[in-house]
Amino acid sequence: MKICQIKLYRIENELKQSFFNAIAEIIKRETIIVEVMDENGVSGYGEVVAFQTPWYTPETIVGAWWLLKAEILPQVVGRCYTHPNAFYEQFCYIKGNQMALAGLETALWDLAAKRDQVPLYQYLGGIKNRVPVGIAIGRMSLEKRCKKIAQALEDGYQRIKLKIDKHDALEELRILRKKFTDAPFMVDFNGSCTVADFSMLKQLDAFHLQMFEQPLHENDRILYSQLQHMLQTPLCLDESITSLSDFILMCHLQAAQIAVVKLGRVGGYTQALQIHNYAAQMQIPLWVGGMLESGIGRAHNLALATLSGFVIPADISSSDHYYEKDITIEKMEVQDGYICLPNQAGIGFTIDSVALEALMKESYEISI
Repeated sequence: MKICQIKLYRIENELKQSFFNAIAEIIKRETIIVEVMDENGVSGYGEVVAFQTPWYTPETIVGAWWLLKAEILPQVVGRCYTHPNAFYEQFCYIKGNQMALAGLETALWDLAAKRDQVPLYQYLGGIKNRVPVGIAIGRMSLEKRCKKIAQALEDGYQRIKLKIDKHDALEELRILRKKFTDAPFMVDFNGSCTVADFSMLKQLDAFHLQMFEQPLHENDRILYSQLQHMLQTPLCLDESITSLSDFILMCHLQAAQIAVVKLGRVGGYTQALQIHNYAAQMQIPLWVGGMLESGIGRAHNLALATLSGFVIPADISSSDHYYEKDITIEKMEVQDGYICLPNQAGIGFTIDSVALEALMKESYEISI
């Protein structure tokens, strides 16, 4: 496929309510939609999911915008690709910046699937036509949290991730577990804990949680290994896994029993598929994580989650959960705890050009 035109759309969408985790408050979500077009006028779409400040990874949306325009797009437009994997090989010299790379790489995968006239999940080798899903609930008052949990359970979500403050974790989970006895809870600390919190984390074993996601700093892999051997609850690594090499190290150190894969964090499908295949060999269960994406990013997450190794419900919510208005015409809906895959070629979701225009802060175009 020959890439004849690439467009970038920098958009900003306001959340229905602020999303708090252990580190940051997110009020508006800014991302970059990437459109690549081939010689036949067929377009593929991806999304750059970096945040505005480097609280999650060193990458930011401003840096990704610059890198795409200055370094990456000029080397892609006019080039012929026999397979999307070739993009990863072309740009493996770039250090970090996985989210900028993933935005363009995932668009190429969407384009390739459309050229072959098959749904993207089938092009990837996915085996499920519906995906079990969970939901992430940010930090908020206990009263609001209880209402959100009750609604999520009523909607059928099969896993509930609680963003939590380590200082409130014990007391809050005592109350929540008493109220929601059998709810499928997990907690996410976003790397805010230290060695001093090992005792508190050990006490959380009593609440029968599915996992602790990223309690320690992303580079504390030896400490993760020590902590996992102290706990009954599985540890799950997120920010620590940016590549296949990181995942192999996790397995070697026995630093966690579960991993979450995010396309943006690992640089796209090429690395995600390699991690998936290695996890199958090591019998490590995986799940697909979310980044408050638009419908484009969520569509890619949905396709990835159809692979056999993703056995834990994915972080993919209904289209209207976080935003009043999304940028896709077709909407994702959770039914009985699942989201069904579309049958159309590629990601199976169509850009709503009116909504895109309304949310757009800036655009850029390059062509041959």
